[in-house]
This record gives sequence, structure tokens and C-alpha cells, in this order.
Amino acid sequence: MTWTSRILKMPGWKGVAIKSTVPVDHKSNIANHINGFYDASRLSVITNLEFFSIGTAVQDLLHPQKVVLGDFYEGLNSLDLFRDLYAGVVNIDNIEIIGSQSSVQIGKLLSNAVLAAQLTLMNIGSTLCEKVGSNFDDVRSNITANSRLNQVFINSRSGYGGMGLTKDIDYLAYLCEYVGMTFEKKFFTMIREMRRRKMDELVQNVSHMIAGSKSIAIYGFSNKVDSDDIRESPAIYICRSLLKINGIRLKIFDPLVSENTILKCFAPRERNRILVVDNTGGAWDVEAMVFLVEWPMFATMLEEQRAELVNTMRRPSFIFDCCDLIVDVDGFDHIQIYRLGKPKLDAI
Repeated sequence: MTWTSRILKMPGWKGVAIKSTVPVDHKSNIANHINGFYDASRLSVITNLEFFSIGTAVQDLLHPQKVVLGDFYEGLNSLDLFRDLYAGVVNIDNIEIIGSQSSVQIGKLLSNAVLAAQLTLMNIGSTLCEKVGSNFDDVRSNITANSRLNQVFINSRSGYGGMGLTKDIDYLAYLCEYVGMTFEKKFFTMIREMRRRKMDELVQNVSHMIAGSKSIAIYGFSNKVDSDDIRESPAIYICRSLLKINGIRLKIFDPLVSENTILKCFAPRERNRILVVDNTGGAWDVEAMVFLVEWPMFATMLEEQRAELVNTMRRPSFIFDCCDLIVDVDGFDHIQIYRLGKPKLDAI
């Protein structure tokens, strides 16, 4: 029996599914608005948030770990209805019914907050490693030995991106203030501040090391690998900050983000100092390279085209590896390499 046929057996019933994260009291607002046009006694406002990520959305949709549903009209058999909707897609055991719509929303917000807090801790750890001469790879191996932690998010990067993480952190800060939890609000505002500080830290390292008018290649512009989504991408903030340095010019390459999309992120006066290239080799004729997204093609380039890259880069040469792309530093003659979370290496 299909979803449509079940609705036909309940004349006059209507359902509205909320798929995105919205304010915790928004369900009643939607119901009140629709009530002016329809009999709300036969209206079900369904909370069915999407947990999948940009770049893997189809895979996540077809094979979700869990489907969370909240706040159905009590006269309907909610589980039966959504069993049909997800038939052939989701194991019925992976469907969870939660009585409160606000519980579903808070659960989604805090899930993203946990990820953002964990990434922030890893970024703090990588900075500590650089300052005391430790290797973050070794530290991460120690952390991943704890099976209770999510290994996917035990990495250090130059900040973190994604609209979901950033907007949910901001909303939790607002919500805490709204309900009078002003002290707890500081926790969420600090996560956002630490994200910005990590990006500033990279910009300061680049400006300090290159010390002069330089041309810099930016590899990766999206907010993460396997995606063309640039919302809240660290690359936007980092590039804008670098362009504030007198004499800096940027060459930008991303395998999925278009030239037009990249240039729209900058003011007209900034675009005059930006060249978007269409292949990895098009950004070699520079003094410095900054790798912001862990695309496998970047690691392949650094490994298989190392000699050609070294001969093409201007001197003095710098590589800023923020994605754990360089495993073996041999062969980078005359290039000073900065690796996030690793001891400093002078020019080889």
C-alpha cells in the first residue's frame, strides 16, 4: 500500500513535513498560519529533519542511519504512514518516533554542536602540537584508540565549514540567551570564535613566512571535499584576509566550484587580484601554495608531480599543507613546508 492510498483513506487529512532545522517553536507558527485556510483538526505538521551532508546527499538519503519523526496528528498511525513512505529504502527499525517536535529540533542542533565542538578541540590540539614540537598525527592515533569517539571528526583543519554547523551553533547561542542561560551562551559563542581564530592563525602564519609581495595559490574553495558547496567555507574568509595584505595576488583552483561562483565571493576591487585557474598545474607559478581541502588529486599532484612543481614555483617557495596531504617531505628542494599540527620544517 502506498503513501497516497493511505491518505485517500483519510479524507480531508493534510500533512506538512518540516525537513530543515527551524526554531523550536516554529511548528505552532506553521500550524497557526495554515489554520486560517484549512481545518487544523485534520492537519499534521510533521518534523522529519534531514541529516545528510552536501556531497553525499543521495547516498545518505538512500541509506540513512536513522529517520527521526516528531509530533504527528494523534489520530493517525504515524509509524504505518512513514513505513510506506520509506518502504524499500529504510529498515523499519531505523525509524524513531519522538513525541515532541521541539525535541527533534534540539536533537539536530546539539548533534551539530557536538561535531563543531569536537572539530574545535582538534584545531586547538593541532596548534598546541606546533608550539611544543609534537606531531598531531601521533596525538590523533592516541585519540582514535578510544572507540567512543567519532573518528571522522578527529582531524585538524583551518577552521571548519558547512552551513549546518555554523548556523546551528549561532542559533543555540541565541536560544540560550532567549531562555535566560546567558552563561551557557558563552560556550557556543566561543566555539564560533575559536573557528575564526583558527583561520586567522593560518593567515598570520602565511603573511609572516612569505613577508612581501607574493603570488599565492589556493587549492580548494568549497567547505569540504566532494562538494561544490561554498557556504561558510573557510576559504572565503582566508582569501579575503590574505587580500588585505598589500601586494598579495591569488590563484584559486577547485575541481567543482565554478569561476563565477568563486569571484562572486569578492568585491570588484578584490577580483582584480584573483585568477581562477581550471587545472592544478595552472597555479604552480607562485611563491606559495595553500591547501585548504583534502581532495585526493591534490595529494596525487604533490606526490607524482613533485619535481616539476618544485622547478616551476618561484623562490623563495612555501607550501602550507592544512589537509595532511604531504606524507613524505623528501624531494621538496628549496621549499619551506608548513604542515598543520606538525613541527616546523625549514627549507629542505
